[in-house]
Amino acid sequence: MFFAGVSNVFMAMLWWAVFLFGSRWPDVVTIKYPPVYAGWLHAFVMLFQMLPSFIFGFLLTTLPKWTKQPDLRRGQYLPVGLALLVGQVATLAGALGSHAAIVLGVACTAFGWTAALAALVPILWREEGTTWHARSCVAALVIGHLGLLAFLSFLLGAPPTWAAIALKLGTLGFGMMVFFTVAHRMFPFFANNVVPNYVPWRPMWLLAAVWLAVSVHLAFSLTGALGWLWLPDTALLGLASLATWRWWGSSTCCSSGSRGYRSRCCSMSSTMRHTRPTGCSRSDAHLRMPCSSDSLAAS
Repeated sequence: MFFAGVSNVFMAMLWWAVFLFGSRWPDVVTIKYPPVYAGWLHAFVMLFQMLPSFIFGFLLTTLPKWTKQPDLRRGQYLPVGLALLVGQVATLAGALGSHAAIVLGVACTAFGWTAALAALVPILWREEGTTWHARSCVAALVIGHLGLLAFLSFLLGAPPTWAAIALKLGTLGFGMMVFFTVAHRMFPFFANNVVPNYVPWRPMWLLAAVWLAVSVHLAFSLTGALGWLWLPDTALLGLASLATWRWWGSSTCCSSGSRGYRSRCCSMSSTMRHTRPTGCSRSDAHLRMPCSSDSLAAS
């Protein structure tokens, strides 16, 4: 998955850089305009092919740990990486002038997304209890999958509004919600392992409130009620500001208290950074984190 992600990053950057250069200086570089509007195609590649290469690599590894289940088999995750890689190669090849190649690339990408969901959704069914972060990530993937199918429908003849719907679902419903869900779970976990006396803060109501605000934004945007977008966007601004303050402002001991207390706290922080736990390498010691990759499961 990491190889597919890195390859997709370089291919996407190379195509878009050459396209922009050729658009600005056509006498220097002659380019072919893709059969699909280039801005939409670039957004699709970034949202549904390049970024998911890393997102699926993370979630296919982490969700079984979050839900305390066995790791996925190679036959479950390998098709995902291959489909995303082949799908982007075909899409970018089609950007040179072949509509059929773009359709093939998007269809291949849809197969990779379907394979990923087929591996992740049963994890939620088998789980004993409820891991809301896992369910939130899978819900965001389902929304992204719907956006991907909407873009494929556009390529097969649906109105251009389907492409706009796809990009809106991919940006907010998929990309933003996966990022915020992982941040909500992992930021306090890692900060607690690095910052002395850090107080982790990740209430479930915050995650639910962000989901509600994003859902309202998408509802207004998709129904044309653009004049009301300020309502959910203001809520999102407030929630993001609160999360930033609680995660990085109010929970660190060195940022508050008397001068003497801050001095003792920061001195303790310096001492702990230079203490090497048994079994850890020197490069791991300053992080004060478990040396095993199983630290993700503890989050």
